[in-house]
Amino acid sequence: MKKAKLKSINLIILLTFAFNLTKHSGAAEVKQQTVFKNAPAIRLTGTIVKGDYERVRRVAKNITDGGSQVIVSLNSPGGDFEEALRIAELLRELNAQTYISGILARDMSAPFEKCYSACFLIHASGAIRHYTLDNMRFDPSGNRVLAEEPVLGIHRPFLNPEVNRKLSASESRSRYEAIEESARKFLAQVSVPQGIVDTMFRTSSNEISLISSSDFEMKIGQSQPYYQEWLKSRCGKLENKELDDLVRVETARISTNNAAAQPADLSEGYVKYILEKQEKSDECASKAVLEHQRSVLRSIRKMG
Repeated sequence: MKKAKLKSINLIILLTFAFNLTKHSGAAEVKQQTVFKNAPAIRLTGTIVKGDYERVRRVAKNITDGGSQVIVSLNSPGGDFEEALRIAELLRELNAQTYISGILARDMSAPFEKCYSACFLIHASGAIRHYTLDNMRFDPSGNRVLAEEPVLGIHRPFLNPEVNRKLSASESRSRYEAIEESARKFLAQVSVPQGIVDTMFRTSSNEISLISSSDFEMKIGQSQPYYQEWLKSRCGKLENKELDDLVRVETARISTNNAAAQPADLSEGYVKYILEKQEKSDECASKAVLEHQRSVLRSIRKMG
């Protein structure tokens, strides 16, 4: 592997290193575990290979059968583009949530979390896309950051070199155009801005462009517009002032460690009203999403 070299570009940090699909070691591991707010989730780690779509589908069905929504936690260097796209399309249809997060470590040998290359397609597919923090490594005291690195990395997809070298230039161009068309179409469907997609295709397959959690929030966004509007029409939503007041109530209760605390200028009855309204909206949303996911997974099983 070549020595990493960082340099700034407008949105992202470019990290040059030797990256090739044939050099990934080990296949992805797909299993159910608790990784997000005590909810069961699909944990996908390692290189994405053929067969992972079916493994994700099976675990997703187990989770929805148990009464929980589908959340997929990712830690992958990438892998098979077509298989990743199949998984991403499934999660998009499910209105699933995706989750990536860096680590905060004092151990210098602790590997950073990553979601690179084809993994980006899967993360982008989420109706809600959680990206909580970047990787950080601290000194033994825990007071000084020694290294910081984003979790998310993108570059253009590529044909397997063993296959590509046997193709004519025309054949290679035709196959790559099909890959680029499918990738651009999907990323547009999941509300990834054109500028990010163009950056991805400008980044060589032996490079990686890293996107920090703050850039992701600002340039791509946590939730997709259609999802917000669908849930709002189904389940209602607090007005802007009510949301602001709810935040104030929750802040007061956290800061004082008192579950009954509230701002002095808000009446007890009003606080009860906004809390109940939010609870009903959340319950309605959870029920609507779970019903939809169960329906989709039943349909896929029947078709299979």
